[in-house]
Amino acid sequence: MAYGAPSHRIEEYTLQLFKALEMEGRVNYTVGCTEISFINPIDPADPFTRSAYTTIVKAQGLDIGACEHVFHLYKEVVHGDVAVEEATQRLADLIAAPPFYKPWWIVPFYGFASALACLWAYGGWWLDMPIAFLLGSIVGMLQVIFAARNPLYANVLEVTAALVTSFGARAFASIGGAQKYFCFPSIAESSITTILPGYIVLCGTLELQSKSITAGSTRLFYAIIYSLLLGYGMAVGSQIWAAIYPDAPTSSTCPRTVDPRWKILLVPSYLVVQAVLIRARPRQIPVQVIIGSAAYTVNYFVSQYATAQVADTASALTLGILGHLWARSQRAFAFAAVVAGIMVLVPSGLSAQGGLITGLEEPLFNNGTSTESTYQQNIYQSFSVGAQMITVAIGLAVGIFMSALVVYPLGRKNNALFSF
Repeated sequence: MAYGAPSHRIEEYTLQLFKALEMEGRVNYTVGCTEISFINPIDPADPFTRSAYTTIVKAQGLDIGACEHVFHLYKEVVHGDVAVEEATQRLADLIAAPPFYKPWWIVPFYGFASALACLWAYGGWWLDMPIAFLLGSIVGMLQVIFAARNPLYANVLEVTAALVTSFGARAFASIGGAQKYFCFPSIAESSITTILPGYIVLCGTLELQSKSITAGSTRLFYAIIYSLLLGYGMAVGSQIWAAIYPDAPTSSTCPRTVDPRWKILLVPSYLVVQAVLIRARPRQIPVQVIIGSAAYTVNYFVSQYATAQVADTASALTLGILGHLWARSQRAFAFAAVVAGIMVLVPSGLSAQGGLITGLEEPLFNNGTSTESTYQQNIYQSFSVGAQMITVAIGLAVGIFMSALVVYPLGRKNNALFSF
């Protein structure tokens, strides 16, 4: 939980561990919290009375390198290769160890991710990359530095990040006339691509499909509110600049884009950056790049002949199958191999549906429209981000579950499936 294990399988992991240790217990998972009950053996002197010890574990995060370490330790305990006492000490050492990546070292990678996504995902031009890098780095600093140090600021991180980036994107796009040098939609969308709730929505959808109704619905509702905050911040930020400069660009398309063949280099480069952002270790990155690139290739070609939902499902199916096959052949960590690819498929799916900026063409502060028209437009602006996010996540979730069924048609016999 602390390092981002697939949340819809937490209960399965714990029950398999109970079975391996020949213990009896119950487990119930909610979002960010697991309730574990250890049931004591029956006392022959009083067979009608049983006692239990219940504890609550709270943790949430995403650190792929540490998660793989815990995965190997989990397998060793389940297979009886390591004693519980030794495993406990190794876990304590891992928790006490300093982070593999320093916070200030991570911040520029937010900028690199935004600059690369600006070209391959949102149809930007080469001149847009420096601006996207600048605004993406600001988002990284707000999230990694400010929000981590100030819990009060963390409550408004999404709104302020989207507001600042959309304001800056529209301001730069106004230089020299409407989008003469810089593209407003590509910069605005790519700047917040690292804080999109795609992974949260995906986890919620997987939990609902796994019949974890409470956890899935709670996470999905949170992701919708998160998306509304992003949509609100983008709308307000861009319209503040429009109030300052009435001739600000409003188009949701870029006047020029790079050749699609550049994606052969841009997508693998984005995967490397994204792997660093999810705290993957250097030895994990090559397989993440290969599998993620293969999944995006499927997405790109299928989207030429089918809808975005079909392309998302096909690419997620490819991603899951390759990840599971890699895990089976190398006895490796399947989750680490596929999670970076998911981070690529989310912006790709959003771009195929028109992007996040489609609701911002109508001015938010337009006194010339009727009250009803303004209300309906604002509602569309707010909900378009959340609706697109859920649509993309459903397609990915279906493909991921199908991939597990293809590789493991009879399920896992010895231990839980440590993947999506």
